[in-house]
Amino acid sequence: MPSSGSNRSNGKQNAQGNTTATTYKSPAPNSQTTSGVSANPAYKHAATSTEDDDFLSNYAGPLIKGISGPYDTLDPSFRKIGSHEEWSFFVTGRVFSMLMWQPADERHLVGKSMVRYGERAYAKIYRFIIIQPKSARHYSKCIRISTHQGQGATKKGLNQSEHCMVYSDNDPPEKLPRETKMNKPPIHMAPCNPTQKLDRASRVDLGKTYPVEHNVKVQEVGMITKIHLKRLVGYVKDLQ
Repeated sequence: MPSSGSNRSNGKQNAQGNTTATTYKSPAPNSQTTSGVSANPAYKHAATSTEDDDFLSNYAGPLIKGISGPYDTLDPSFRKIGSHEEWSFFVTGRVFSMLMWQPADERHLVGKSMVRYGERAYAKIYRFIIIQPKSARHYSKCIRISTHQGQGATKKGLNQSEHCMVYSDNDPPEKLPRETKMNKPPIHMAPCNPTQKLDRASRVDLGKTYPVEHNVKVQEVGMITKIHLKRLVGYVKDLQ
């Protein structure tokens, strides 16, 4: 684990042979959070950007807003990013996860669940990639990583040509059977620590962007490597 207050910067080559750097300062882990980041040689991630070029004109739904409190009450490893960290964390290419609360039925009573407002709810982990931070408005436009219940881009109703694979191992896995129309080259994510591995069925929908407020409670997952970041942003631009 890095020492308290240490910066990860000016790193060495990653698994794809790219020399990359970051300006994000990891908080020291404490009794309330596990968001301190392990020293991973592959996690010397892509150049950061907070450009406000408004190429993203479409998004999938209303603004995803945060709620009060510095930590999630069910899992304190999900925390609110402080104002002094905002523009070093919310940068193009950052991958983060957050808990999204949904009404529960009998299928969801195992795992992260609690009672709110007299009704049982369960939390599902959603992973996002930041595509465009909006500095004046304190939110970022993101795309979502999903396995679609292990079906990848073969799930019924998906447009495979608007999806691509995102992976965290050194080499991309094979596409799933019937992913015949998903032809875009895959995107590599350098995980922030060894526990943050992506499932082999992880895919991103390049045609849907989600506006996410910077006061949501998040957990760091990783960073899109530099050689693939420009490619990913280009995919999203082409579909707007």
